[in-house]
Amino acid sequence: QADNAYAFQIKNEEATDDRSFGLLIHAGSTATDRGLTINTHDGGAALFYVQGNGQALFTDGSASLPSITNNGDVNTGIFFPAADTIAFAEGGAEAARFDSSGRLLLGNTDGSYASANADNIVMGNRSSSAESGITLGSTVGSSLRFADAGAIQQGIIQYVHNDTSNTDYMNFFTAATERLRIDSSGKVGIGTTAPSDKLEIDVAGSNTGLTLTDNGDGFFPQIKLDANRSGAGQGLGKFSWHWNGTEVARIEGGAGVDATNKDDGSLLFNTKASGASIATQMTILHDGTVSVDRGNLVIGTSGKGIDFSAG
Repeated sequence: QADNAYAFQIKNEEATDDRSFGLLIHAGSTATDRGLTINTHDGGAALFYVQGNGQALFTDGSASLPSITNNGDVNTGIFFPAADTIAFAEGGAEAARFDSSGRLLLGNTDGSYASANADNIVMGNRSSSAESGITLGSTVGSSLRFADAGAIQQGIIQYVHNDTSNTDYMNFFTAATERLRIDSSGKVGIGTTAPSDKLEIDVAGSNTGLTLTDNGDGFFPQIKLDANRSGAGQGLGKFSWHWNGTEVARIEGGAGVDATNKDDGSLLFNTKASGASIATQMTILHDGTVSVDRGNLVIGTSGKGIDFSAG
Protein backbone atom coordinates (compact mmCIF):
# COMPACT_ATOMS: atom_id res chain seq x y z
CA GLN A 1 0.00 0.00 0.00
CA ALA A 2 1.07 3.55 -0.61
CA ASP A 3 1.58 5.94 2.34
CA ASN A 4 -1.62 7.36 3.80
CA ALA A 5 -3.75 4.95 1.80
CA TYR A 6 -6.55 2.89 3.34
CA ALA A 7 -5.82 -0.83 3.51
CA PHE A 8 -9.49 -1.70 3.16
CA GLN A 9 -12.52 0.32 2.07
CA ILE A 10 -16.21 -0.54 1.79
CA LYS A 11 -18.63 1.68 -0.06
CA ASN A 12 -22.17 0.64 -0.90
CA GLU A 13 -24.51 3.19 -2.41
CA GLU A 14 -28.15 2.41 -3.13
CA ALA A 15 -30.41 4.62 -5.14
CA THR A 16 -33.16 4.13 -2.54
CA ASP A 17 -32.79 6.03 0.77
CA ASP A 18 -32.19 4.02 3.96
CA ARG A 19 -31.08 0.93 2.02
CA SER A 20 -27.35 1.52 1.87
CA PHE A 21 -25.34 -0.85 4.07
CA GLY A 22 -21.60 -1.02 4.50
CA LEU A 23 -20.27 -3.99 6.47
CA LEU A 24 -21.94 -6.84 8.35
CA ILE A 25 -19.91 -8.92 10.81
CA HIS A 26 -21.42 -11.86 12.67
CA ALA A 27 -19.92 -11.99 16.13
CA GLY A 28 -19.90 -15.77 16.51
CA SER A 29 -21.90 -18.27 18.46
CA THR A 30 -21.69 -16.81 22.00
CA ALA A 31 -22.18 -13.40 23.61
CA THR A 32 -18.46 -13.05 24.33
CA ASP A 33 -17.24 -14.02 20.87
CA ARG A 34 -15.42 -11.06 19.36
CA GLY A 35 -16.71 -10.18 15.95
CA LEU A 36 -14.28 -7.29 15.55
CA THR A 37 -10.81 -6.81 17.02
CA ILE A 38 -8.41 -3.94 16.34
CA ASN A 39 -4.78 -4.45 17.37
CA THR A 40 -1.83 -2.11 17.79
CA HIS A 41 0.22 -1.21 14.73
CA ASP A 42 2.59 -4.08 15.41
CA GLY A 43 -0.15 -6.56 16.27
CA GLY A 44 1.16 -6.97 19.78
CA ALA A 45 -1.97 -6.04 21.72
CA ALA A 46 -5.65 -5.58 21.12
CA LEU A 47 -6.92 -2.01 21.37
CA PHE A 48 -10.64 -2.45 20.76
CA TYR A 49 -13.18 -5.28 20.63
CA VAL A 50 -16.83 -5.63 19.74
CA GLN A 51 -18.48 -8.63 21.36
CA GLY A 52 -21.51 -10.64 20.32
CA ASN A 53 -23.60 -9.10 23.12
CA GLY A 54 -23.11 -5.61 21.69
CA GLN A 55 -20.47 -4.43 24.13
CA ALA A 56 -17.53 -2.38 22.87
CA LEU A 57 -14.38 -3.10 24.91
CA PHE A 58 -11.57 -0.56 25.17
CA THR A 59 -8.10 -0.70 26.68
CA ASP A 60 -7.65 0.84 30.12
CA GLY A 61 -5.84 3.91 28.83
CA SER A 62 -4.32 6.58 31.06
CA ALA A 63 -4.67 10.25 31.88
CA SER A 64 -2.19 11.16 29.15
CA LEU A 65 -3.64 8.67 26.64
CA PRO A 66 -7.32 8.08 27.50
CA SER A 67 -8.86 5.09 25.76
CA ILE A 68 -11.96 7.04 24.64
CA THR A 69 -11.18 10.46 23.18
CA ASN A 70 -11.77 12.58 20.10
CA ASN A 71 -9.76 13.11 16.99
CA GLY A 72 -8.59 16.63 17.72
CA ASP A 73 -7.78 16.46 21.44
CA VAL A 74 -6.29 13.07 22.19
CA ASN A 75 -5.20 13.81 25.79
CA THR A 76 -8.76 14.56 26.91
CA GLY A 77 -11.27 11.78 27.41
CA ILE A 78 -12.22 8.72 29.48
CA PHE A 79 -9.96 5.99 30.85
CA PHE A 80 -10.19 3.13 33.35
CA PRO A 81 -7.40 3.29 35.99
CA ALA A 82 -8.61 0.41 38.19
CA ALA A 83 -11.32 -2.21 38.51
CA ASP A 84 -14.84 -0.72 38.67
CA THR A 85 -13.41 2.79 38.26
CA ILE A 86 -14.08 5.38 35.55
CA ALA A 87 -11.82 8.43 35.25
CA PHE A 88 -11.89 11.60 33.16
CA ALA A 89 -8.80 13.33 31.82
CA GLU A 90 -8.40 16.92 30.66
CA GLY A 91 -5.20 18.03 28.98
CA GLY A 92 -3.40 14.85 29.97
CA ALA A 93 -4.21 15.10 33.68
CA GLU A 94 -6.92 13.37 35.67
CA ALA A 95 -9.77 15.74 36.53
CA ALA A 96 -12.35 13.43 38.13
CA ARG A 97 -13.23 9.80 38.75
CA PHE A 98 -15.99 7.55 40.00
CA ASP A 99 -14.26 4.96 42.17
CA SER A 100 -15.28 1.38 42.93
CA SER A 101 -17.46 2.59 45.84
CA GLY A 102 -19.43 4.95 43.60
CA ARG A 103 -17.84 8.08 45.07
CA LEU A 104 -17.19 11.08 42.85
CA LEU A 105 -13.63 12.33 43.41
CA LEU A 106 -12.80 15.77 42.00
CA GLY A 107 -9.20 16.92 42.00
CA ASN A 108 -7.98 13.84 43.87
CA THR A 109 -7.65 10.11 43.35
CA ASP A 110 -8.10 9.01 46.96
CA GLY A 111 -11.11 10.09 49.01
CA SER A 112 -10.10 8.10 52.10
CA TYR A 113 -9.44 11.27 54.12
CA ALA A 114 -13.14 12.20 53.95
CA SER A 115 -15.58 11.07 56.62
CA ALA A 116 -17.25 7.76 55.81
CA ASN A 117 -20.62 9.49 56.30
CA ALA A 118 -19.78 12.39 53.98
CA ASP A 119 -17.70 11.02 51.12
CA ASN A 120 -20.16 10.65 48.23
CA ILE A 121 -18.44 13.66 46.65
CA VAL A 122 -14.86 14.49 47.67
CA MET A 123 -13.30 17.67 46.28
CA GLY A 124 -9.74 18.92 46.35
CA ASN A 125 -6.44 17.45 47.40
CA ARG A 126 -5.52 17.74 51.08
CA SER A 127 -1.82 17.72 50.24
CA SER A 128 -2.19 20.65 47.82
CA SER A 129 -2.34 24.35 48.63
CA ALA A 130 -4.81 24.93 45.80
CA GLU A 131 -8.21 26.06 47.05
CA SER A 132 -11.33 24.10 46.17
CA GLY A 133 -15.03 24.87 46.43
CA ILE A 134 -18.46 25.00 44.83
CA THR A 135 -20.04 28.04 43.17
CA LEU A 136 -23.81 28.22 42.62
CA GLY A 137 -24.95 30.91 40.20
CA SER A 138 -28.40 32.44 39.78
CA THR A 139 -30.07 35.84 39.50
CA VAL A 140 -32.67 34.77 42.09
CA GLY A 141 -31.27 32.28 44.60
CA SER A 142 -29.32 29.07 45.19
CA SER A 143 -29.57 26.43 47.91
CA LEU A 144 -28.51 23.13 49.38
CA ARG A 145 -31.51 20.98 50.32
CA PHE A 146 -31.72 17.97 52.62
CA ALA A 147 -34.46 15.38 52.24
CA ASP A 148 -35.73 12.43 54.25
CA ALA A 149 -38.41 9.79 53.76
CA GLY A 150 -41.18 12.24 54.60
CA ALA A 151 -40.19 15.43 52.82
CA ILE A 152 -37.97 16.58 49.98
CA GLN A 153 -36.63 19.66 51.78
CA GLN A 154 -36.60 19.21 55.54
CA GLY A 155 -33.35 21.15 55.78
CA ILE A 156 -32.24 24.05 53.57
CA ILE A 157 -29.22 26.34 53.39
CA GLN A 158 -30.18 29.07 50.98
CA TYR A 159 -28.81 32.31 49.58
CA VAL A 160 -31.35 34.63 47.99
CA HIS A 161 -30.13 37.33 45.63
CA ASN A 162 -33.54 38.82 45.02
CA ASP A 163 -37.12 38.02 46.02
CA THR A 164 -40.22 40.22 46.04
CA SER A 165 -39.12 42.31 49.04
CA ASN A 166 -35.53 41.48 50.12
CA THR A 167 -32.14 41.06 48.51
CA ASP A 168 -28.88 39.29 49.35
CA TYR A 169 -29.73 37.34 52.47
CA MET A 170 -28.91 33.83 53.66
CA ASN A 171 -31.34 31.66 55.61
CA PHE A 172 -31.27 28.27 57.30
CA PHE A 173 -34.20 25.84 57.65
CA THR A 174 -34.80 22.85 59.92
CA ALA A 175 -37.97 20.72 59.86
CA ALA A 176 -38.96 22.70 56.72
CA THR A 177 -39.15 25.96 58.73
CA GLU A 178 -36.81 28.94 58.57
CA ARG A 179 -34.89 29.26 61.85
CA LEU A 180 -32.09 31.75 61.19
CA ARG A 181 -31.44 34.54 58.70
CA ILE A 182 -28.45 36.75 57.94
CA ASP A 183 -29.55 39.84 56.05
CA SER A 184 -27.60 41.86 53.50
CA SER A 185 -26.11 44.13 56.20
CA GLY A 186 -24.88 41.20 58.32
CA LYS A 187 -27.66 41.34 60.92
CA VAL A 188 -28.59 37.93 62.33
CA GLY A 189 -32.18 37.00 63.12
CA ILE A 190 -33.22 33.87 65.03
CA GLY A 191 -36.98 33.36 64.86
CA THR A 192 -37.36 36.54 62.80
CA THR A 193 -36.88 37.29 59.11
CA ALA A 194 -36.26 41.02 59.68
CA PRO A 195 -33.58 41.50 62.37
CA SER A 196 -33.23 45.09 63.53
CA ASP A 197 -29.87 44.68 65.29
CA LYS A 198 -26.62 42.74 64.97
CA LEU A 199 -28.40 39.82 66.67
CA GLU A 200 -32.14 39.63 67.28
CA ILE A 201 -33.85 36.60 68.84
CA ASP A 202 -37.63 36.39 68.68
CA VAL A 203 -38.84 33.87 71.29
CA ALA A 204 -42.20 33.63 69.47
CA GLY A 205 -44.62 32.69 72.22
CA SER A 206 -42.25 30.80 74.52
CA ASN A 207 -40.18 31.81 77.53
CA THR A 208 -36.89 31.02 75.83
CA GLY A 209 -33.86 33.08 75.01
CA LEU A 210 -30.12 32.80 75.45
CA THR A 211 -28.60 30.28 77.87
CA LEU A 212 -24.91 29.86 78.64
CA THR A 213 -23.96 26.63 80.42
CA ASP A 214 -20.84 24.88 81.70
CA ASN A 215 -20.21 21.17 81.15
CA GLY A 216 -18.59 20.71 84.54
CA ASP A 217 -14.95 21.22 83.56
CA GLY A 218 -14.40 24.07 86.03
CA PHE A 219 -14.91 26.96 83.63
CA PHE A 220 -17.87 29.33 83.82
CA PRO A 221 -19.97 31.03 81.14
CA GLN A 222 -19.55 34.75 80.66
CA ILE A 223 -20.70 37.67 78.56
CA LYS A 224 -17.96 40.16 77.78
CA LEU A 225 -18.59 43.74 76.65
CA ASP A 226 -15.39 45.43 75.45
CA ALA A 227 -15.13 48.96 74.08
CA ASN A 228 -12.16 51.16 73.17
CA ARG A 229 -12.61 54.51 74.90
CA SER A 230 -10.23 57.44 75.38
CA GLY A 231 -11.93 59.46 78.11
CA ALA A 232 -13.16 58.96 81.66
CA GLY A 233 -16.84 58.31 82.28
CA GLN A 234 -17.61 57.08 78.78
CA GLY A 235 -19.97 54.16 78.23
CA LEU A 236 -18.56 50.67 77.71
CA GLY A 237 -21.74 48.64 77.29
CA LYS A 238 -25.29 48.25 78.53
CA PHE A 239 -28.21 45.91 79.07
CA SER A 240 -31.44 47.56 77.98
CA TRP A 241 -35.10 46.65 78.57
CA HIS A 242 -37.87 47.85 76.23
CA TRP A 243 -41.65 47.82 76.60
CA ASN A 244 -43.25 47.59 73.15
CA GLY A 245 -40.23 49.35 71.66
CA THR A 246 -39.80 52.00 74.39
CA GLU A 247 -36.73 51.74 76.58
CA VAL A 248 -37.84 51.68 80.24
CA ALA A 249 -34.77 50.41 82.10
CA ARG A 250 -31.05 49.78 81.57
CA ILE A 251 -27.83 48.97 83.35
CA GLU A 252 -24.73 50.66 81.94
CA GLY A 253 -21.08 49.88 82.45
CA GLY A 254 -18.85 52.91 82.13
CA ALA A 255 -15.22 53.93 82.22
CA GLY A 256 -13.93 55.21 85.54
CA VAL A 257 -11.76 58.25 86.17
CA ASP A 258 -8.28 56.93 85.27
CA ALA A 259 -8.06 57.80 81.57
CA THR A 260 -4.34 56.92 81.54
CA ASN A 261 -4.39 53.31 82.75
CA LYS A 262 -8.03 52.66 81.75
CA ASP A 263 -8.42 50.09 84.51
CA ASP A 264 -11.35 51.32 86.62
CA GLY A 265 -15.06 51.52 85.99
CA SER A 266 -18.59 52.21 87.26
CA LEU A 267 -22.15 50.90 87.01
CA LEU A 268 -25.20 53.06 86.32
CA PHE A 269 -28.78 51.89 86.98
CA ASN A 270 -31.47 53.68 84.98
CA THR A 271 -35.27 53.55 85.03
CA LYS A 272 -38.07 55.51 83.43
CA ALA A 273 -41.23 56.92 85.04
CA SER A 274 -44.43 57.27 83.02
CA GLY A 275 -44.24 60.32 80.76
CA ALA A 276 -40.64 61.06 81.73
CA SER A 277 -37.28 60.37 80.16
CA ILE A 278 -35.13 57.48 81.27
CA ALA A 279 -32.73 58.65 83.98
CA THR A 280 -29.93 57.35 86.20
CA GLN A 281 -31.30 56.43 89.64
CA MET A 282 -28.22 54.87 91.21
CA THR A 283 -24.50 54.70 90.46
CA ILE A 284 -21.79 52.44 91.85
CA LEU A 285 -18.54 54.36 91.41
CA HIS A 286 -15.08 52.98 90.72
CA ASP A 287 -14.16 53.09 94.43
CA GLY A 288 -17.31 51.25 95.55
CA THR A 289 -19.23 54.35 96.57
CA VAL A 290 -22.97 53.96 95.99
CA SER A 291 -24.66 57.11 94.82
CA VAL A 292 -28.47 57.30 94.83
CA ASP A 293 -29.52 60.15 92.62
CA ARG A 294 -33.25 60.39 93.43
CA GLY A 295 -36.15 58.55 95.01
CA ASN A 296 -36.14 56.32 98.11
CA LEU A 297 -33.58 53.78 99.16
CA VAL A 298 -35.66 51.16 100.98
CA ILE A 299 -33.87 48.43 102.89
CA GLY A 300 -36.03 45.76 104.46
CA THR A 301 -39.74 46.44 104.98
CA SER A 302 -41.36 48.43 102.21
CA GLY A 303 -41.82 52.05 103.11
CA LYS A 304 -39.02 52.27 105.67
CA GLY A 305 -35.80 53.70 104.46
CA ILE A 306 -33.99 56.86 103.48
CA ASP A 307 -35.65 59.43 101.20
CA PHE A 308 -33.23 60.95 98.66
CA SER A 309 -35.90 62.92 96.84
CA ALA A 310 -35.15 66.53 96.06
CA GLY A 311 -36.62 69.00 98.52
